Amino acid sequence: MKKTFRLTPLQIRWILLASFAVVSVIGISWPHLPYRVETIKICPVSGTISREITHFGIKRTTTIERTALEAWIREQEPSFSPSFVPWCEYKSLLFSVRRTCYKSPPVALLDSIQDQIKESIPENRLDELWQALRSDDRPQQQLLIRDLIKEFES
Repeated sequence: MKKTFRLTPLQIRWILLASFAVVSVIGISWPHLPYRVETIKICPVSGTISREITHFGIKRTTTIERTALEAWIREQEPSFSPSFVPWCEYKSLLFSVRRTCYKSPPVALLDSIQDQIKESIPENRLDELWQALRSDDRPQQQLLIRDLIKEFES
């Protein structure tokens, strides 16, 4: 004799309730879960930028955009290695993008002149800039960088 499997009405109710709970939790949380995260970090001394892209929590790519200032620093100190600090983070959600940005280091202001920095700035000014960027004196860094940018504008 064959035994048939039958659910009781109480079991059917519990299965439906559990299914509804699972679907509700997924439906409520899904729009808030990031499927893509781009993390941007910057070296406060050289201005070199690191971009890391993650899809569904799995690291996909990391790219590093090296600057002319880093090239010059490496000529002066071959053992130099950029130390990155968080700069911005973009989280792509189902219906939106969330952006979190941190305070930019002063070297980020040099972005517009990075290509010409090595050829156009005298060696002693570059050395002065490098020493300022290595120090913790943020106002001095900003003042020096703004002066360099003004020189390029005129």
